[in-house]
Amino acid sequence: MTKWMPWWATFFLITSSLFAQAETDSRLILVVVGLSQEAKIASGPEAQVVVSAGNFNQLQQKLKAIDPKTIRAVVSFGVAGALDPSLKIGDIVLASRMTGHQQNIPVDLLWRHESESRLARGHLQSQSVPFIGLDELSVFEPLGRSQLRENTLTDVIDLESHWAGEFAAQNGLPFLAVRAISDSAGQTLPPAARLKLRPDGSADLKAIAKDLVRDPSQWSGLVQMGITSKRAFDSLRKIRSALGPSFGLITR
Repeated sequence: MTKWMPWWATFFLITSSLFAQAETDSRLILVVVGLSQEAKIASGPEAQVVVSAGNFNQLQQKLKAIDPKTIRAVVSFGVAGALDPSLKIGDIVLASRMTGHQQNIPVDLLWRHESESRLARGHLQSQSVPFIGLDELSVFEPLGRSQLRENTLTDVIDLESHWAGEFAAQNGLPFLAVRAISDSAGQTLPPAARLKLRPDGSADLKAIAKDLVRDPSQWSGLVQMGITSKRAFDSLRKIRSALGPSFGLITR
């Protein structure tokens, strides 16, 4: 004989099951960026954004202050420089491998493949290439980029991905680096644009102006950088939209 269950008990069991299925991981995705503009694009309900402002000491301190138990994955997001001459301004690149502080840092393959698929569904072409991270920008001209590529067998450079990857590795978290190319391998960065940033990652206009007064010939290089930066940030917005709130991470 089947035992009868009150309607309210049945209702409780059904709703409890539904709520359990709908429950999501409340931990955030740590998004490591260099610039304030990148931070604005990256922001969202599932993201905790950290800005380096091109200062590895500042980034290191910010990462130390984060409780890894509140984080479920780490992504390096923003613009990057090309070492490979075939990479064009606005190209979307994901790290196939990450090199930093003379060591290799694991990249989550499942996350990368899902991100590639989402970008493709959004009609965005992407490439997976080897990245290298440096603590300070030290290659400003084509010759320096070419030598760095030859010495490290890498194709893309930025100042945050290796720190983000090391934080992920140290805490057993998935790691992804996805970037848009903002300067080509054949491009020379004018001195006034060589990462003069405020602590929030915005441009230090006074410092840039002082450099321009000393050397007005930099104007043309700065104008060119403005054009290429716009294309890179346009790509970055498309990446953010295609990957969605979770940056392409599948719940595990």
